[in-house]
Amino acid sequence: MAECERVPSLSARFHKAKPMNERLRTARRILAVQFQLDRLAAWNLVDLEAQAAAVGDRHRDLIRFMDGESAFTGLFAAAMMCRLQALAEAKSAIASKIETQRVQFREERGRLRCAERIVAACEHAARKTAEANRLTEAIEAALRHGSSASRKLGEPN
Repeated sequence: MAECERVPSLSARFHKAKPMNERLRTARRILAVQFQLDRLAAWNLVDLEAQAAAVGDRHRDLIRFMDGESAFTGLFAAAMMCRLQALAEAKSAIASKIETQRVQFREERGRLRCAERIVAACEHAARKTAEANRLTEAIEAALRHGSSASRKLGEPN
């Protein structure tokens, strides 16, 4: 019976396992948030690339229009040049934003992968803890059964 007393009780093992379950739940919440941030970064990147394509299309259309027209009056030509300049500046600004967003997207993707690894490690640790608990319960049951069997053997008839 002294051997059974050295084995921790089930409630003690549960309280030790509880922080692991909380860590797993927290890691899963972080993973869900990180997944949303990753999607948001991807959507922002796609949106900026669409804006860049639209500005590029307007720029090409304006150049085609200017190539098609042979004679420009002074004010009209100046307005076209201002418009081309504005489109070029917009294109440059969007290109800068795209590069910044690509960096952010890569960082978010890295954080997502890190969160996935943390969840996998927590799940693995939780499985190991559950297996250890089951093994301990089996050992306790065997010890209890063994101690009652040894008492029966030791009793005189």
